[in-house]
Amino acid sequence: MLTTGVLSVHAQTEDMEILKEKEIALKDAPKEVQKAVNSDFPDAKIKEVDELTTKGGNIYYEIELVYEGEKLEVLYDAEGGMMSSEPDDEEEIMEEDDSEQDDD
Repeated sequence: MLTTGVLSVHAQTEDMEILKEKEIALKDAPKEVQKAVNSDFPDAKIKEVDELTTKGGNIYYEIELVYEGEKLEVLYDAEGGMMSSEPDDEEEIMEEDDSEQDDD
């Protein structure tokens, strides 16, 4: 999901440079995060969960999911507070890039 090393516009706190990104299962995230995801997006299909550790030592959870037919990327802090939610169009961008390469 996020591989640039910096959280984009997701969170508005200082020291957001990502030092470590680890894919985990939702069940391995803090209970507060699990409850928040299940409450905010009931019956969503979870595609991927990444635990992000920042340079400042903060931990965030980036959840890629499908809810009501829409692909979303949602960022939570370790206490289950939603930091951001935006459409996940990463796959569409990759497909567009592939099609551009085919034109050569």
